[in-house]
Amino acid sequence: MLRKVELKKEKNNNMESKELIKELKSLNKTIKDQFIFLLCREGYTKEQIRIIIGSIDNTRITQISSGLKKINKK
Repeated sequence: MLRKVELKKEKNNNMESKELIKELKSLNKTIKDQFIFLLCREGYTKEQIRIIIGSIDNTRITQISSGLKKINKK
């Protein structure tokens, strides 16, 4: 009986850890997107942004920079 309780606690801890990891990944992506947005706003090119950020998809940079252009038009 005691072992079942320990296993249940361990399973709950694993689930909490997985949820925390998922949340951290989401926050990391958000921060990276915000940083790309700021670099685009400052006039950095896609190539320069890729050098600064590291591995990032070109389409992601394009999406963020085109969003910035839409904001600037308004």
